[in-house]
Amino acid sequence: MMGTTMSRLGPGSLASRLSHLGVRLVAPGALLLAVACDGPARAEPALQGEPPSIGGSALQRGADAPLAVNQHRAAVASPEPEIIWVAAHAVTTLWDGPEEDARAIGRLPVGSYFQLAGHGVGGRLPLMYLGNRTVPAGEGWVRAADLGPTSAPGADWTEPDFPPRRLVVGERAELIRGDPSLPMIALTFDAGAGVGSTAQLLDVLRDRGVRATFFIAGAYADRYPGVVERMATDGHELANHSYAHPDFRNLSEAQMRSEIRRGTNAIETAAGTRIAPLWRPPFGSRNGQILRVVAEEGFRSIFWTYDSGDWIEGATANGIRNTDLTRAVPGAVVVHHVSPLATAQAMPGIVDELRRRGYELVTVSELIGP
Repeated sequence: MMGTTMSRLGPGSLASRLSHLGVRLVAPGALLLAVACDGPARAEPALQGEPPSIGGSALQRGADAPLAVNQHRAAVASPEPEIIWVAAHAVTTLWDGPEEDARAIGRLPVGSYFQLAGHGVGGRLPLMYLGNRTVPAGEGWVRAADLGPTSAPGADWTEPDFPPRRLVVGERAELIRGDPSLPMIALTFDAGAGVGSTAQLLDVLRDRGVRATFFIAGAYADRYPGVVERMATDGHELANHSYAHPDFRNLSEAQMRSEIRRGTNAIETAAGTRIAPLWRPPFGSRNGQILRVVAEEGFRSIFWTYDSGDWIEGATANGIRNTDLTRAVPGAVVVHHVSPLATAQAMPGIVDELRRRGYELVTVSELIGP
């Protein structure tokens, strides 16, 4: 989490801190601010007078324009400390740090307000977020390119939020499909047998910037701890797939609980991090009793919208790719497996085409949403 605590900035400290972001005071009451994310920095004088507004919001900035912060002449000249406000002009993500492997705290809609809280790093700005129904108030980092200038919110301001997701669920809220109205797809991978071509698969996902959800059997984690650790290090979401991958219909309730708990312990030991409270039934085998036990253990069952068929003998990269692309729908949860070479070979074409069609590739937790 960001180390800089939000504080009120006096004129001297304001100039010093903003200089790290490309800001310079050019005259009393005038600021120049340039934050270069993808190209050379440019600077534009801040507007004087009232903050710009579009459609009732205090935002006016193109997606690739420099970030201009309007400060009034009296405010800069005054000894009173100043707070710099910015707001999101695009759907954005609040991160817990500036690093590429930082954890996402939550997605935020257009019009979310922030207070500048420190120096920019790597194209991200440290901010204090006011909080909405699903993302609590606190410190975080946001892409500078997603922000624009604004005035302070009114006393009755309420932070915007996304509408609740309309998920397609089964018994005990088992997830079958995400919101059909949102262009998101969750690519998921089950790891329960051999390691096979897992490294090649992870290379493809890393090179294309895809974060996926891996449902891991505890025995797999015990056999291949380095692979599981890499999944976590690469930023993927890890979830429970039991310990020994048994058919839960053949187990007593005590055995079910043991499988879930042993699986969690093994995965977290190998990964060095906590797993998501998500569980996928081995073989897709479940019933009401199984789902009740899973829920009592603190997990949500995740099924799938469609199966890639990569586990079928004779499956080919072309066949897997055709299945994924033919059956792709908004909100889909797609099941694959980590070991088949054909899966790793099919993935570049799947990822590239889904993105070309406008789909955002997300983890299961991101698909479920706030």
